[in-house]
Amino acid sequence: MLPKCLNCQKNISLAWFVVARMSTKYRCTECGALHEFTQRHKLIGIIAVIPLLFLVNWLEPFITISILRFVIVLAFAVTVMILIPKQHTLSEHDNLKEEIKNND
Repeated sequence: MLPKCLNCQKNISLAWFVVARMSTKYRCTECGALHEFTQRHKLIGIIAVIPLLFLVNWLEPFITISILRFVIVLAFAVTVMILIPKQHTLSEHDNLKEEIKNND
């Protein structure tokens, strides 16, 4: 299940979800809602993804091409990251909402 906007249910950019830093926020292209990561995202990155780096070495007897091993482990890590829910939330510091309220 791909990460979705908590406001309009449109898919969130997978690039933001997988490679962005913890402080990076994402604005939905459909409704304009601002999303930010929760601490759960950081924990998943540490607990679930980092041990996969050891899997690269453990696969060496089975897959001799190192790039292929890395791609397989990376695909597995991304799959693990997108399957675990509640890694992002709507930001409370959304300046766009405040500007819309002030203009009304």
